[in-house]
Amino acid sequence: MERRPLNNTTDQVPVLKQVFVLLIVFAITLLFVVISSSLIARLLFNFDLSNLDFNTPREIGIGKFLQAYQMILLFGAPTFFMSWYMKASWSDFYRLKKGPGTHYILFATALLLVVVPFNDWLIQFNEALKLPNFMAGIEEWMRNSEELLGKQLERFLQMDHLNDLFVNILVIALLPAFLEELFFRGLIQGLILKWLRNAHISIIITALFFSAVHMQFYGFLPRFLLGVFLGYLFYWSGSLWAAIYFHFLNNLFSIVLSYLLQHHLLNEQKVQNMNQSNWTILLSFAATAAVFLLLANYYSKKRNKANDWLKVFTSTTISEAEIMKGKLEQEGITVVILNKKDFFFTPTGKVELLVKPEDFEKSMNVLNRKDDE
Repeated sequence: MERRPLNNTTDQVPVLKQVFVLLIVFAITLLFVVISSSLIARLLFNFDLSNLDFNTPREIGIGKFLQAYQMILLFGAPTFFMSWYMKASWSDFYRLKKGPGTHYILFATALLLVVVPFNDWLIQFNEALKLPNFMAGIEEWMRNSEELLGKQLERFLQMDHLNDLFVNILVIALLPAFLEELFFRGLIQGLILKWLRNAHISIIITALFFSAVHMQFYGFLPRFLLGVFLGYLFYWSGSLWAAIYFHFLNNLFSIVLSYLLQHHLLNEQKVQNMNQSNWTILLSFAATAAVFLLLANYYSKKRNKANDWLKVFTSTTISEAEIMKGKLEQEGITVVILNKKDFFFTPTGKVELLVKPEDFEKSMNVLNRKDDE
């Protein structure tokens, strides 16, 4: 399988300019969402958002409607704008034309099933974390915020009828899976990869951002782990649908489990005992690692390593690398600078020039050519 960047953003617009444009668009969208949500609540529902505490079915319905509205704008609008700004096909830009493949669907399903006990343990571990004494005020604010969000989610997940289940699948499972993957994996992860040229670092940074944006401090670690899984599924499969599927399945599992427990179709105590068993947690961790390694191995064998970018020049200074890059570009060769001296790597690192395999021989000839020839 061909290894390629996570989106097809052209090199005509510098990546830092793309990041700057995205930040501006996101900030404007966020401001619009905050103002318009308040106006919609007041004009359409005759309700003050500051008094929304989700104590009645009507308030819960308003909350779900506004959550869907905010998500569509906050994550959907920037993704559509950036593909338009880059003059790229939306489906190509976000890798939506290619299906994920049956093997990736099977891997994702197996990964979700085996990770559940380990993920439950990670949630409990995260919730038990305490900040130092001098940060007691911050910790109290974090716990209060977490408690409010927890109550909101608990009321959203209260499903008295089958219709409530279907609404939650749409609002809490399907919409977030599609829109968040477009924004975080398709857009953010793609931009970071284009900037740093390191897939692993781009996946980790995106997963950190993905977890932080949800503002659930005591669920940070499990959501970070989810972000890592999603990032690698996208990178390995080359299709955003693989990440969307896994994200949807993860959300769907929680919703359906809540529904079954509420209607006494599952024994809550037995489920808790099974997930809290030390042996179950260890087996879950081992099985998760095994599935993840199998997926990595499958990707490594499938991808065409002949298409990897090749190193043609190494320097200890950025200025020298820029000079050599200019020489290559004068010959019509596409060049990428991998700067291992920046803060994401080490200050003693080197600066490398990478070219496409078909340009390797020509690049070496250009670099070895004497200036007086």
